[in-house]
Amino acid sequence: MSKAAAGAKVALENLIAGNQRFCQNMRAPREFSIRREKLTKGQKPMAAVLGCSDSRVSPELLFDMNLGEIFVVRTAGQVLDSVSLASIEYAVEHLEVPLLMVLGHEHCGAVNAAIAHEGQLHGRVGQLLGKITPSIAQARELQPAPEDFAETVTDLNIYAIARQLFDQSDIVRLFVLDGKVRLVLAKYLLNSGEVKMLEANYRPADNL
Repeated sequence: MSKAAAGAKVALENLIAGNQRFCQNMRAPREFSIRREKLTKGQKPMAAVLGCSDSRVSPELLFDMNLGEIFVVRTAGQVLDSVSLASIEYAVEHLEVPLLMVLGHEHCGAVNAAIAHEGQLHGRVGQLLGKITPSIAQARELQPAPEDFAETVTDLNIYAIARQLFDQSDIVRLFVLDGKVRLVLAKYLLNSGEVKMLEANYRPADNL
């Protein structure tokens, strides 16, 4: 096993263990003053997480992580734009994180708004929600039960974002294909607090 693969394995195990602590309301003890002093010399996060801006979905809390342990990029619906993609590339290329996670969640407001106002909103919000529209169209083709439609769109949007990371970033694509970064897809369940793994080692089928 390569050093990067081993690092990704350990990082994912740490995130899962932290989420289990979160679900059980048993957070690890922290000594922030010592940690802050150590981090003045630089950062070496174990993972990068692309998540939603929703106030209920803070990766640092969901995974019970300490300062400096995860590099977090958050946008509504975890959609990608040039700034968020550049931030992820920085984490991958310069901070050398071995693990990159796309983290969606149940009852996503951005997804629900995209469904409710499909193509009808203008301005910046309309541009953001428009990035979710392809997943809505794909969900319609799958014809899920009405009560499952929004969550189907949410899941498809997570996969769509992962695909966009490959298509829009040479850095992410090459690092994943070279085994330097492991791409994980996950979904946070609001009621239980569990982070459910959708793909533990994602690569598009045409890049295998």
